[in-house]
Amino acid sequence: MASTKKIEFEGRVEDVGALRFLRAEWQRDKSRFVLIRYSVDGREQPLGLRLDLDKRIFLDSLDNTEIDASVRDRIPKILSIIGAARSRGRVAVTYTD
Repeated sequence: MASTKKIEFEGRVEDVGALRFLRAEWQRDKSRFVLIRYSVDGREQPLGLRLDLDKRIFLDSLDNTEIDASVRDRIPKILSIIGAARSRGRVAVTYTD
């Protein structure tokens, strides 16, 4: 049975226009990569943004220079939330078959 760990952002990361950050997800406990789920105009997008925690960069682009720059500006806050939650063990786990 596979498990997905996640941290809900619950509005703790400032929106970028119609883009709202929803949560971080990963499967391996010490993974340096997390998937950042987001919605646009209230609709969760099927693909997330891959974030490299070691390099502190998104590996994906939204194909809009201004939005990409604003999203990159949120990386320190996202890293802070993820780091704090992981160190305190405040991570939700979902199991799938």
